[in-house]
Amino acid sequence: MSSRRLIRATFVTAITTIPMLTGCVACPPSMTNFERGAGELASTQVGNIAEIIAKERPDAFVGSAISDVGGDPATLYIKGPRDGCIDQLVSSASVSIVVAYDQPFSFAELEARQRRVHESLLVVTDNVGIGFDITRRGMMVVTVTGSDRVPDADAVMELIPPDLRDSVEVQLVADDVGDGG
Repeated sequence: MSSRRLIRATFVTAITTIPMLTGCVACPPSMTNFERGAGELASTQVGNIAEIIAKERPDAFVGSAISDVGGDPATLYIKGPRDGCIDQLVSSASVSIVVAYDQPFSFAELEARQRRVHESLLVVTDNVGIGFDITRRGMMVVTVTGSDRVPDADAVMELIPPDLRDSVEVQLVADDVGDGG
């Protein structure tokens, strides 16, 4: 199984959500110049197609990812069933793009779910980071700094709305700030 790099990612802090569009990131040193060039072309083309779909069909757009393994196709993630208009747009690319239909949530829905989790945790801590992984059907990874109010991952999970718990993984990190005096 190849690893994927997110083209569209959302980073959440305790204060704000910052959507950002990124391009081909740090191609592995083992890639040839030809593979790097192909990766950059794939990144550009899938990114352009993703931007069109995000604008024209936000209800269907989830995101896109490129492989860091040379020669593997980019992937476009779409909520819902196969769509002829999206297939036609993807077929216009000069690089191979796989379309992963039937994703459970659009990008906007993933952001809303992420906000709900974030808001539920603010009652006990503002030391929380949340991201979602479109390559894993929107699985959210919640990183929380442990404290007396947040002693373990189970305590964090109890604060998360029940309907979202099956799509959340909790990582508890130590609070090293201020321990040195």
